[in-house]
Amino acid sequence: MATGPSPTGNAHEVLRHPPKQLRSQITLDKIRSAITAILRDPAIGRDRITTKDVAALAGVSIGTIYRYFPDRLAMIDDVWPTRRDTFLPATVEPTSAA
Repeated sequence: MATGPSPTGNAHEVLRHPPKQLRSQITLDKIRSAITAILRDPAIGRDRITTKDVAALAGVSIGTIYRYFPDRLAMIDDVWPTRRDTFLPATVEPTSAA
């Protein structure tokens, strides 16, 4: 799996195959727009986003989605690189009642 620097400078981006031709960049832009639109939809959001939803909204096949992204979390990381910083740690120190 190839990873490369993002054309947008996003350090967390993981693309399987960065676009080399203009039409591939246009396709990737459609996919990114669809991911962003779905993440903004409060009925779906980050917890319920699927590759099927993204493909349908972008007007591409699911196979095209997987050409660029290895999984749904990589899709989210691509458009929302600080996503992991928004979660609370898995373990929280208990506070003592005084």
